[in-house]
Amino acid sequence: MPRILYLLIFFPVWFISCNNGNSNNVKSGNTTTAADSTRLDTAAVKPWYKRYTGTVVGQGVIVNLYQLARNEFRGTFNYNSKGILMELNGKDDSCRGSNLFLYESNPTERSGTKDFENNPHWQVTLSGDKLVGKWISKDGSKTYPIELTEDYSGGALRLDVFSRSDSQKIKHGKAVVTNNLSYMWPEPSPQVNKPDADYLLSVIKQKLGAKDISGSINNLATANIQKSFAEFKANIDTGGPIDESAAYMFSQESNDKIWADYNQNGFVVLEFFTYQYMGGAHGNYGSSYLNVDMQLKKVWGMNDMMHIDTLKLMSLLDEAAHREFQVSGDSDLSISLMVDTIPITNNCFFTHTGITFNYVPYEIACFADGEIQLFIPFTRLMDMLTPEFKKRMKMK
Repeated sequence: MPRILYLLIFFPVWFISCNNGNSNNVKSGNTTTAADSTRLDTAAVKPWYKRYTGTVVGQGVIVNLYQLARNEFRGTFNYNSKGILMELNGKDDSCRGSNLFLYESNPTERSGTKDFENNPHWQVTLSGDKLVGKWISKDGSKTYPIELTEDYSGGALRLDVFSRSDSQKIKHGKAVVTNNLSYMWPEPSPQVNKPDADYLLSVIKQKLGAKDISGSINNLATANIQKSFAEFKANIDTGGPIDESAAYMFSQESNDKIWADYNQNGFVVLEFFTYQYMGGAHGNYGSSYLNVDMQLKKVWGMNDMMHIDTLKLMSLLDEAAHREFQVSGDSDLSISLMVDTIPITNNCFFTHTGITFNYVPYEIACFADGEIQLFIPFTRLMDMLTPEFKKRMKMK
């Protein structure tokens, strides 16, 4: 299931549900951390991140789950045997009694329905450090137990969530235009040792363009907000008249989120998701990835992982695209995409079983197709992987 216009219609609500209870979250400065026993609060809740291990459909899994706001959740998970990162999706009407409803999808498949509520889903309850309930098949005919426990062993990092938003209104004649900004970024929890905490924060700040990586995350958000407000005001002040009925065309919105999509074996895969509306028919969005090695204090890029054989890698990407879009092998990809062959992108991430290549809207397909992810297992890439990467991944 691709990430499609659903992200824009309900943004930032990717994974939404609710439960009745009192919030046990505690606030520290500008960062919110979750207390050990977490209940869902339908009135007000501060963001948190939790990592779970256990079983779903009788298989071992690792789950990365966020509660972002009231009735709003987001998550990724991978089966230990497969490694492909799955997503959990929902809608804002998924508040049903004391259960949390999460709908799963596979970003590397296009055969699933766009109606998320017809996908396999989880009906679970949060209780302390447990996430328990049942997995329900697409047609509702099969159910399996879900038994998950909060767990940060195996080289995983405890993370908190920094969250901040601000808005600006400018009256230009009779028209009122707005500039809305929001940020949600990870921060190491206090339990994380200082060298690891400092390194992760430096990676995040550098990616976000911080001039001073010694400053706090909140200071970086303040600088970004001040810069955006000043630029927006200058553009409006120097522009021509704005018709009151078209004010929305001159307003803008920016949402920057960073998710820890994969957190195990000393690696943290960070997804930098950005949505921007700068006027026009619709906004634009996309994700970029960093593969952060907390053990070696290194960010693994494409050239660190692979000695690229261009023709072979493009052939593997073409094969993956044919499979994902269900295009027969002797047909051109241009039947479904904007390209005849898939270009190599440096925008990729890895799990313990392979590498996923991510393409943002308009890169190889139309906007309605959303982001496209093509997964290639390590078994197909073995002769291109660098000795250093194989050693770190404990490959033979």
